[in-house]
Amino acid sequence: MALLSTVLGNSFGGAQGIIGSQGIQGSQATQGTQGIQGGLSPQGVVGSQGAVGAQGSQGAISAQGSQGSIGAQGSQGSIGSQGSQGTQGTQGGLSPQGAVGSQGLFGSQGSQGIIGAQGSQGLFGAQGSQGLFGPQGIQGVQGTLSSQGVQGTIGPAASNPNWYGVVYGAWGDCDPQDLMDHATTSGTVAPTPTNISTSVARIAYFVPPANITINRIRFFGVGATTNVYRVAIYNGDTLARLTAELAFTTAANTWGTAGSALNLSLTADQLYFIAVSVNATGTTAGILAFTPTVAATTGQMTVLPKSFPGSLDIDSKYITGAFAQFAVTTGALPTTAATIATQAAWTGGMPAFWLDSNDAA
Repeated sequence: MALLSTVLGNSFGGAQGIIGSQGIQGSQATQGTQGIQGGLSPQGVVGSQGAVGAQGSQGAISAQGSQGSIGAQGSQGSIGSQGSQGTQGTQGGLSPQGAVGSQGLFGSQGSQGIIGAQGSQGLFGAQGSQGLFGPQGIQGVQGTLSSQGVQGTIGPAASNPNWYGVVYGAWGDCDPQDLMDHATTSGTVAPTPTNISTSVARIAYFVPPANITINRIRFFGVGATTNVYRVAIYNGDTLARLTAELAFTTAANTWGTAGSALNLSLTADQLYFIAVSVNATGTTAGILAFTPTVAATTGQMTVLPKSFPGSLDIDSKYITGAFAQFAVTTGALPTTAATIATQAAWTGGMPAFWLDSNDAA
């Protein structure tokens, strides 16, 4: 039986060439006819087997390049010729059996077709060089975590000063102690009725920090006068008088009051002023003041408090205390104040008054 040549042409990267077709196996020679059986003759010798056809040579592997077209198919090997048939032995009488004719040779195997050369592979374009990475910055040293501070305890809720809604000084932010300090430590000069005059009422602005209902207006007497001084509280915006005109008598080194059971409610953050006037002249100062004598270079301001610039305007409430005056007739305090005028050069200061919710004498 003819052998099959199965060599694979493995090219490097290119397409494989076509394997040549296998040669057809030569047919087996026909067995010779059996000789006539003789008598007890020995068996004839079996014919020798035909030789195997030579294997086709393997195609060479082409060098790798760009891939070419597939090579043409190798031609098919021719079929080997059939061996001749052995002649039949003559049959004898009881002669021994004729020898079997030798087997015909196998035809030689056709040579394998050469694998087609692989086309050269196209060149790859050159790869661009990769940009260099910049050097990595040095990592900063990590700071150590500080220990957490101990949380402080929550302080008590802020509370208003104890004088809120109880007693006010009639100037600025209404702090009664502040007014006391000014009246007793600032070298004040108490004005006489003549210093005030019967044609002018002196006024001091104030803004309550909390609502209050006042019953008495208190002052400290520095001299004896009888019903010369009078006082009233006004709304600082509407100029309306909120109390009656309260005339009072003074005595030296004695606390005194103007009015009682007034039951006047003042509202927080509202601008008010207190006005003081006299209905007669005289040279005896009757009331402790909380400011000194003022003139052009010693504290007098010839600009109305409601016309102070920017945030200093008294209506802004960033400042709450200032002074001014308005005209009166024979010291009478009208139900609506006259046009407010700037402070003149006052001899003697502004009398000090405290507004008390306590109605005790």
